Amino acid sequence: MVWFTVLGILLTIVCYFILTRRQERGALMSPKPKVEVGAMSLEEARTAFDNLIAEGGELYVGPADSATPLPEGLGPITREFFSRYGTLKTRLGGFELSAAGIRASEYIHGFVSIGHSEDWDVVQRLGNDEVFVVEGSETQEAEMETRFPSIYHLAVDEAMT
Repeated sequence: MVWFTVLGILLTIVCYFILTRRQERGALMSPKPKVEVGAMSLEEARTAFDNLIAEGGELYVGPADSATPLPEGLGPITREFFSRYGTLKTRLGGFELSAAGIRASEYIHGFVSIGHSEDWDVVQRLGNDEVFVVEGSETQEAEMETRFPSIYHLAVDEAMT
């Protein structure tokens, strides 16, 4: 009986040391700093996006389909993006940007929808690369609070949240 008590105490001490070392190792690893995506330059956002794709973590991209022409009037950065990637999805599939899904926005007149999430739509004005997230109640650009300088900025933000 005494041996069971001694063995229990030893197991408790060993488990304590193992858990303490794991916590110390976790504290030494520096977490990724939270970056303000909107403050990134276009090149920084492109590089961050390319790094996220290379890591293969949260984002999945599909190749561009050269047989499907892109609509006229897309901004140059958005056109470049969809020329490289036909689709962009999160691994769980809740967020998607798709060249094949580009259409007139159902929410805001004069805007095109370039993607969506479960609860919102991604839109932009023709000829402009600024990207807006709308939830359906917005009727004017002034009411759209969530905006990104480019499609790359939006994608990086989506992967980091």
